[in-house]
Amino acid sequence: METTTFRGPEGQMITCTLSQFVIKTKTDEIPDAVFGAARDALIDTLGVALAGACEPAAVIAARWVEENGGHARAAIWGRAVRASAAEAAFANGISAHALDFDDSHPSARGHASASLMPAAISAGEVVGASGREILAAYAIGLEVAGKIGRILGSGHLQRGWHPTASVGLIGSTAVAARLWNLEASQLERAWGLAGSQIGGLVRNFGTMTKPFHAGHAARSGLLSAWMAKQGFTADNAIFDDQGGIFTIFASGDGEPAEAVVASLGKPWEILDPGNFVKQWPCCYSNHRALAGLYRLIEKH
Repeated sequence: METTTFRGPEGQMITCTLSQFVIKTKTDEIPDAVFGAARDALIDTLGVALAGACEPAAVIAARWVEENGGHARAAIWGRAVRASAAEAAFANGISAHALDFDDSHPSARGHASASLMPAAISAGEVVGASGREILAAYAIGLEVAGKIGRILGSGHLQRGWHPTASVGLIGSTAVAARLWNLEASQLERAWGLAGSQIGGLVRNFGTMTKPFHAGHAARSGLLSAWMAKQGFTADNAIFDDQGGIFTIFASGDGEPAEAVVASLGKPWEILDPGNFVKQWPCCYSNHRALAGLYRLIEKH
């Protein structure tokens, strides 16, 4: 069997390049515009999550968390309930995507904020992170998610995988690793563990399982980072070589991995193309049709 090898700048392994970016990027080196865009994403995600907190899927998730939430250290948005960081991220991620009113990101090819922002807030809450640290972790996680989505290509979705679940999990793992001060080598193992949890079938669109994808990605990202920090082992080069995430989940229409990874932060994904904020609470694929319909109505 022919093997496929992915390499980053100067021949470095892509997994290593990504982990170094997540862990070693200094907060004070991140442009102010990135923080502004991350702040907007936080406000938007909290808003749609509070609106979605009364949806049946969110109610069921909150009930699960109340029964199985563990140490009550992180808030469940819109409820007088606290839980472990991972379970809070799970419930909040479901609320964020319950109405399908959350933002989306073209490069990540899905609803990255619905998993990354709950992961960032819950992970940051339990360690007393500042708001600036939480926003930095979110922006860095979105940078990774956007780059991974570009490499996977549109065929990832067309083959039936939901990028909100798959790409969101990779980004959420980076978010938690950043806030919990993992070493780069620990993040690499965390991504290896995350790789074995990737799922999310488009077949479930139209059911409560679609927002479950966002919550599961947020929770699994925190779980992966926590386990790796405790010494749990996993493959430490999950984005490289045959059998890695790119050879399993990509379909050949994505951008070249080497070039994409070399462009980390140049420009930042949160600025270009940036998050797309929805005008209507439904899947973004319906928005062009809705916009056209409303324009026809206005003209007639």
